[in-house]
Amino acid sequence: MDAAARTKKLETERGQTLPEEMIEDILSLLPVRSLRRFRCVSRTWDALITSPAFEDLHSHRAGGSRRRLFLKPSWRNVFHAWNHGSPVETIMDNWRLPQGDIFPITKSCHGLVLLRCLDYDLHYVWNPSGNELLALPDRTPARVAWRGRRTHLVYGMGHCSTTKQYKVVRMYDFEHDDGLRDTMCEVYTLDESTHWRPAATRPHACQPLRVNGRQGGVLCSGNLHFLHKHGLDLLSVFNINAETFSTMVLPPELGSYSPDFMLTELDGCLCVYHTKPRDHPKFAEPYHIWLLRDYEAGKWEKLRCIDWGSMEESESKPLKSSWIAPLDMHYEYDDSARKKKKKKKIMFGTGACKVFVVDPDTGVPEVLFSPEKTIIGDCGSWDSEFPAIGLFEERLASAGRSSEEIIFSSPSAQALAEVLTYLLARTVGRLNQVCKGWRAMIKADCFVSAHLHHANHDRLPHIMFTDGLPYGFKALEDVIGTSDTPPVIDEGSRVVCSKPCYGLNAGSFGKYDFVCNPLTKYYRAIPPEDNINGENVTCTSSTSFLYNDTKRMHLDYSGADGPFAGRVGLGYAPNIWLTCTIPGICVSNM
Repeated sequence: MDAAARTKKLETERGQTLPEEMIEDILSLLPVRSLRRFRCVSRTWDALITSPAFEDLHSHRAGGSRRRLFLKPSWRNVFHAWNHGSPVETIMDNWRLPQGDIFPITKSCHGLVLLRCLDYDLHYVWNPSGNELLALPDRTPARVAWRGRRTHLVYGMGHCSTTKQYKVVRMYDFEHDDGLRDTMCEVYTLDESTHWRPAATRPHACQPLRVNGRQGGVLCSGNLHFLHKHGLDLLSVFNINAETFSTMVLPPELGSYSPDFMLTELDGCLCVYHTKPRDHPKFAEPYHIWLLRDYEAGKWEKLRCIDWGSMEESESKPLKSSWIAPLDMHYEYDDSARKKKKKKKIMFGTGACKVFVVDPDTGVPEVLFSPEKTIIGDCGSWDSEFPAIGLFEERLASAGRSSEEIIFSSPSAQALAEVLTYLLARTVGRLNQVCKGWRAMIKADCFVSAHLHHANHDRLPHIMFTDGLPYGFKALEDVIGTSDTPPVIDEGSRVVCSKPCYGLNAGSFGKYDFVCNPLTKYYRAIPPEDNINGENVTCTSSTSFLYNDTKRMHLDYSGADGPFAGRVGLGYAPNIWLTCTIPGICVSNM
């Protein structure tokens, strides 16, 4: 802040004046939630609190305070916060969260945490201090969606020290038509990007990524670290600043723990720890972790943290969990002035929201927190295999604007969107492939709603014929007055199609279900088997689609060789399928 700005005076409600330096000094000592409310006092205060200089000052002064823990019980869709010696408080209620299992997949990165919603495979950037939540766009990479394939992704987040920007990184394996695989990397810059872009360099040719859904890439020393399925002695390392790749070797002893280990950051070091579930036959063996003490030289230190064998069953049973992970280093002090520190202990969290510390020399846990006598309540027999606890620090860091807000902040983009809303859905579908910017605009919820309103204003729905194929719809007006024969189904067959739902229809024919847009010919086939191995494949004109990774089944026009599908319907709610069937003629919106 320059000298001219610092000489300004801010008037208080009593008419007195205070130097801006004093106001800034007082505000920098307040918690983030209070500062977010005080932004509404005046434009001057809003400009001060949101300035990069004030954010750095607040972060510096809050850096001396102990980091707090956030807790997400698996039996409640609520986030709580706790600090040693303080009561538990609620920091985010369930009305702000999507329904289903949601948990952290990264540690706090300059105040921001990456969350994953398991049920819908959605990812969010969250600031626990300010209770700010941002949904990330495009859960399926464009190259995967366009080729009609499915893949699993690993997310990570880092902070670029040169540009002062947050970058969300995702990596995935992509299979080409010739069967060859590539590992792809995409970057989304918070408060700047409207879509995912390729990283500056491509990953090295390594084994396929290891995806367990419970953890993202681990940030340490300015790099994100990713595990691989095979070749377990190797890590892919992504530099946040330069967006370059390198590799790192894991401890050689991990071969005997394959694949029951995961990564984290502990005491500023990269850390490897056990992930055996509580019913694993070798769970009771000594619990070890490895710390990368010398990052440049790649030297690992092995620590024996928990000696389950030295504990009574009554002592170990409450702490055993399907998820146990090191969280932080815990310090105890010799005097009330908190100047002399005792030996550091390692803090662990469990899937039942319990926290304990362990002295590596003794291996005996000491419980610091249990949720029974707090507002969280007794967990009973609840236990989670997903992360339930994480650390965060007071930061004014913003999760940034949504991609829609960034896109439509430009007057030219607003004008373009206004023109596109008056075009036919089929035309807009083709324009979707012009560039990533146009694709992001056309996929935005506000544009979809606007187009739906304009395209169907004072119009009746289209009545269409179908022979059961998702791309075989033909409008009634295209048949009347012509010699064309409308599509029909074979005798003895049955087709079910729902009424239109925001431009889409759900249907069933023979052995398959599908969701389609009858006008654009876009459809997505839905496997009839209710298992996670089924592939939902985007197609346009093919007469076949994948049911799983290895089996390919052609459309059956007779429907006589297998069970009739007809088990799905379509409703407009975020990522929710409604189980209903509506027989009849298809009616479609524009």
